[in-house]
Amino acid sequence: MKYTRFTKDNLAALRATVNRKLAELEAETGIKFQMTGISYQDLELTAKVEMKINSPEAKARMEADSNSFLIRYNLRVGDLLVQKGKTYRVESYNIASRKRPVVTTCLSDGKTTVWPGQLAMSCKH
Repeated sequence: MKYTRFTKDNLAALRATVNRKLAELEAETGIKFQMTGISYQDLELTAKVEMKINSPEAKARMEADSNSFLIRYNLRVGDLLVQKGKTYRVESYNIASRKRPVVTTCLSDGKTTVWPGQLAMSCKH
């Protein structure tokens, strides 16, 4: 399909096409690609593509690195936090974020949430 302009209607089809091509590239390279943060105007589109090494070794290393920082809040990757009736699983520690370094996933809806370290520590289940 050839595009002459970007619209809300054709953006879904374009996103599906790009995600399909990124999946092919993932199979070829072993890198996990995820397209996020799309903004567009009539003739211009900007998208962010996140890339992560997709291997058991990389996952284990990331978990070990995160645990070395999470220990200061008495947390580990995989710990459960409960706040306002929702349960969250600790996924990682974002060293670039000073205010909200603890990255979690809500178990009920799958959304990623970031927490201040002290709040996360106080909500540990």
